[in-house]
Amino acid sequence: MDENITKKKDYGRVSRKCSANLSPQKLTLSGNFTQKHKLFDISTPLRRASMRQDILDMVARRTESRMEESKGYVDDNPMYEDPRDVIGEKPAKPPRKRTTQGIAVSSPRTSKEGKSLLKEQKKKLTKKYEQLITSLMDRCEENVVQLTEKDSQITKLKEKLKSVLEYNKLFAEDNDHLRSQYETLVKYAEECKKVIREERERNRELEVKNKELQEKVKQYELPDRDHEPSTAIPLVEVCMSCSSRQIILTQAREHNSRLQKDMQALKDVLYRLNVQLSRYQERLRSNMQSMAADKGDVFKSGDKLETLDSLITNSMGYKETIPDEAHSKYGHDDTPHTGRTVDLSGLLSAQAVAPLFDAYQENLLEKDNLILDYEKQFENMNKKSKEIVSENKTLTDKVKILEDELVGLRQSYKKVVIEKETADIEKATLVERAERAESKLKEVYELYEDKMAAMMRDYETVHREYFTVKNSLEIAENKLAQLDALRARTVPADMHERRLDHCKR
Repeated sequence: MDENITKKKDYGRVSRKCSANLSPQKLTLSGNFTQKHKLFDISTPLRRASMRQDILDMVARRTESRMEESKGYVDDNPMYEDPRDVIGEKPAKPPRKRTTQGIAVSSPRTSKEGKSLLKEQKKKLTKKYEQLITSLMDRCEENVVQLTEKDSQITKLKEKLKSVLEYNKLFAEDNDHLRSQYETLVKYAEECKKVIREERERNRELEVKNKELQEKVKQYELPDRDHEPSTAIPLVEVCMSCSSRQIILTQAREHNSRLQKDMQALKDVLYRLNVQLSRYQERLRSNMQSMAADKGDVFKSGDKLETLDSLITNSMGYKETIPDEAHSKYGHDDTPHTGRTVDLSGLLSAQAVAPLFDAYQENLLEKDNLILDYEKQFENMNKKSKEIVSENKTLTDKVKILEDELVGLRQSYKKVVIEKETADIEKATLVERAERAESKLKEVYELYEDKMAAMMRDYETVHREYFTVKNSLEIAENKLAQLDALRARTVPADMHERRLDHCKR
């Protein structure tokens, strides 16, 4: 656009090219700022400092430079000429030729009136030209003021657009950051849910184990009452005698059941005694055969007959010590023997009762061992149950902590959702503001183009008027030159009168 204005040969064709350059195809805000259509660029620095300086430079080129370069520069447009040159410098008058041939008679009044008319026309034309120049300068100044205001508005809009773009970038970064945080929170919530499910399953398993252990503990603590007879008396809707008979019958049944249990216990005792008797009879026979081979009718008892020694000593009152050789002989056996020798005649009853004491002693030892085992198992069960209870407490505490964390995460998630909604609303408002700013920029740009086109039209009209005034001035100057030539050719009136008077004389 500056090149088209600075070219001197294109002044007559300004309207044709300005119509194409000043009214390009309307694009969007982003399309006007591309490299191809860089009509109003924001990112790159401005080419011109201000529109006022450009217009002043343009006026200076058209006025002052023409005055300085009019003598040495041959213009392509011969019709263009600076009005100051026309006004300041007058064309040289041709010299008067005083010839006597073809003297034309002309009155001095007509020549003076023509000169005065030409002077008045020149004055009027110069005044019109000055008025046109002043009006053009006033319009240029007004347009410069308006353009400066529009430039300030455009700069403000540019700053707003830059701030909007920066805010959009910041919002995009915040949105990405919030999305990443949301994804991490979702992953953490899923992991927490998985952990809670696993902990719940473990709690269920531990509760089942705890119930089983509690049932086992109850079984160990409480006696077995399932096999005990029920003492409840059934209700029989009969008379009092029948009820008394029923009571007697139940008592008899209870007594019978007790007797049956006693009989069963005695049978068990007899069976055990028979087993023990058979075992000890075999041992006695083997011992009697060995001792009969050594000493005859002497019997040596073992350690397992310690409970029977008191009975034998009390009944027989006979005790014999064994020499040291025999003691050393039998000292290498698994069951060391006491130093008593007893006559076995008439002692079958005591010998028969001894296995019973041994059996009872063995049963007591077995029961003591069982009690110790049960106590150890019970202690282990108590320890395990305490450990399970402590683990259950820790797990419940962890579950509570996780539930509290979930509550906090839910609240933070709600806050994030609310912040996201507010950010979306702010983004929508900023987009609306950007669209409004874009529409305002388009309007300002269109107004700027319209005003520039109007200024160029005004300039064309002034230029045309200037050429018409110049042509009229040239025509008037030609007429003046012709009149001066005619005046030079003709003889003055006073001289003509003198010569006529001289001729008359």
